[in-house]
Amino acid sequence: TGLNKIFIHVVKNFSTEQIFEILKSIKSIRVLVIGDAILDEYIGCDMLDRSGKEPLITYKFLDSKISLGGSFFVANQLTAFTNNVTLITCIGNNDYELIETSLNKNIERCIFIQNSNKTIIKTIYINNYKKVKVFEVYNVDEFKINEEIEEKIIKYLENNIHRFDMILVPDFGHGLISPIILDYLMRCNKFLAINCQLNAGNLGFNVITKYKRADFVSLNERELRLPFYEKNSDIIISINKLSKVLSLNKINITLGKFGSIYYEDNSTFFVPSFTNNPLDTIGAGDAVLSLTSLLAYKNIKPQLIPFLGNSIGALVVKIMGNERVVGFGELKKFIAYIMK
Repeated sequence: TGLNKIFIHVVKNFSTEQIFEILKSIKSIRVLVIGDAILDEYIGCDMLDRSGKEPLITYKFLDSKISLGGSFFVANQLTAFTNNVTLITCIGNNDYELIETSLNKNIERCIFIQNSNKTIIKTIYINNYKKVKVFEVYNVDEFKINEEIEEKIIKYLENNIHRFDMILVPDFGHGLISPIILDYLMRCNKFLAINCQLNAGNLGFNVITKYKRADFVSLNERELRLPFYEKNSDIIISINKLSKVLSLNKINITLGKFGSIYYEDNSTFFVPSFTNNPLDTIGAGDAVLSLTSLLAYKNIKPQLIPFLGNSIGALVVKIMGNERVVGFGELKKFIAYIMK
C-alpha cells in the first residue's frame, strides 16, 4: 500500500546510523515554547456494583497521581532532543511545588502566576482492572490571563525573541494565547510551529484557522477537518486548503491507528502506525509535535519526518498519562528495532 511504500523507502535509503545523526543534529536548536499550563490527574478505582438507591455504578478509590500536561509536557519532551528550551506559561495558585519539581531543570522558565485562578487540572478516572477510562472532570472552565500578565508576556517576547530559532505553540485553547499574544506571534519573524488542539473544553472554538500564518503545524484529522467542514472528503482537500489559508508548506496530520500523513512542497508522504495496542493516547500528539517541529525547522527529508513522528508516538502510547517523556536512548532503541 501507499502507507507501506514510504516505510520501505526509509528502510532502503537511510541507515540506522544516518537517522541517529539526524536526531543529533537538532540538539542545538533554540526553542521557545508558549502555551497553556495543564495538570493531568489520574485516579485509579475499582468498580463495586450498582448503587443501592440510585441508578449508577459505584467505584472504590484506589490511588491518585498528578503529572505535568499541556505546555509543561511539550517542554519536558523537547529536552530529550535539544539542550535549549524556554517555556512561557501562566499558572494559578495551586500545585506550584509539583510544577517546580517536575519540570526538567534544564528548561529556562518564564512562568507567571495569576493568583485569582487555579491551574487547569484534568482529572481522569481509570478502571484499574481493565485500565479503561471511565470519565473526565475539569476543575475550571478556562484560564484567561489578565492584562497585566499579558503585557509582561509581550514585553518578555519583545526583549528576548532574538535568542530563539523557533517558536513552538501548543495551543490547548484555555486562554493563554490571547488575541494580543496571537497577533504578536503572527508578526514576529520566527519559524512558527503550532498545534491547535480540540478538546472537551473548547470544541469548535479553538481551530487552526484563527492563525494567519505558520511554518509547520501538527494536527490530528479532526483538528484539520473541522475548520473547513470537510467531514468525509479526501483528506488531501483539507490539507490543501490549510496550506493556502496559512501560506503553509509543512503539515503533519496524525491518523491514530492508521498512521500519519505529511505534506511538503505539494507532495504527501504516508507512514503506518507502529503499534496496534496503545495503552493511553494522552500526550501522543504533543510528543509527535515536539519532535517533528524540530525536524521540520531543520529541513529534514520529508519522508523521515512522519517516520520519526510515528516512532515517538508508538512509544508514548505505551505510557499511562504524562508520567514521563520518551528519552533519546529509548527512541534510538525503537528505531534500531523497526529498521531491522
